[in-house]
Amino acid sequence: AEMMGMRDVATGIFLGLVFFIAGFGILNTMLMSVFERTREIGILKALGFRPRRIVLLIIVESFLLSCVAAVFGVFMGGLLSLFMVVQGLDISGGTGEPIAMLGANIDPVVYGHFDPVEGILPLVSLFFISILASLWPAIRASRLKPVDAIRQE
Repeated sequence: AEMMGMRDVATGIFLGLVFFIAGFGILNTMLMSVFERTREIGILKALGFRPRRIVLLIIVESFLLSCVAAVFGVFMGGLLSLFMVVQGLDISGGTGEPIAMLGANIDPVVYGHFDPVEGILPLVSLFFISILASLWPAIRASRLKPVDAIRQE
């Protein structure tokens, strides 16, 4: 029971690290998007776009990118999960003999377990992190002055 608890803690730490790195990746992507489109954002502001609308524009773009990433991730994760559930992973090194560890024999083929509920947390976290990471670039874009933004190259 303690080993299972330790596994859950290690999984939580690993997921936290992955989400942290993903957040910085999204932040970098959205910052580059804002930097590359500074002139366009300046023109939109000059045409009368309110700062709120520009923030919403950047956040919606981030959300749509997250949707594409979620579809791709669910597809690839589903394929890998299907492989692990059906085929399994042979950890015996090709001998097919049980592995003796601490007086217990372990099956040489490890099979996966698929639970759709466990996939919901990373998916929801992805959307939350992407919206949170896009706030700073969105607010930065909304504060641009139209004249300065249009002058930039």
